[in-house]
Amino acid sequence: AHATAKGSTLPPFLTVETTDGKPLKRISFFLDGVPEWPAELRFKVLDLKKDDRPLIVAVEASVGGSTINYETTIIGCDKGNISEVIPAHIKSASLDALCLESTNNHVEPRLIFFNFLWEDEIHYAPHRYEATVYEWTGTNFVKTGTKQTKKKHEHWQGAVEELGLSCREDLITATNPAYE
Repeated sequence: AHATAKGSTLPPFLTVETTDGKPLKRISFFLDGVPEWPAELRFKVLDLKKDDRPLIVAVEASVGGSTINYETTIIGCDKGNISEVIPAHIKSASLDALCLESTNNHVEPRLIFFNFLWEDEIHYAPHRYEATVYEWTGTNFVKTGTKQTKKKHEHWQGAVEELGLSCREDLITATNPAYE
């Protein structure tokens, strides 16, 4: 897989190719950023361990006014067909997180997106979070519900604890540390 070259003026895209260079799938990203800091696209391969088909997490990062904006998708392969395995690209910001949860309670992994909720607080103050859960069907992730925290948290990991979920790593920043 190849991502757009750093510093390119083209909108970021990811191309999945065969080992001999034949393109199989091109996936475009569309975040707007600050012209002085063009968007960067990075990707990471995930191994689900129960399945011999890896997943590719692709994340575009773009500097915004007071935060970093992200656009994330997950790519998989089923019967030789490369496709995105989430319903839509996930758009997020610095305070959000996307986790892959696989615990003894769940036979199949779940994808959980933690989105901070704006209320009346300032940007980097504690926020309530909404967790959107996507269940793995064996070929794609399907949205199965949402939960919201009652308390405000300084970090998404507080939401993980309050909601009783399991999540160690934010796939967004682990995949694209360009603006840490």
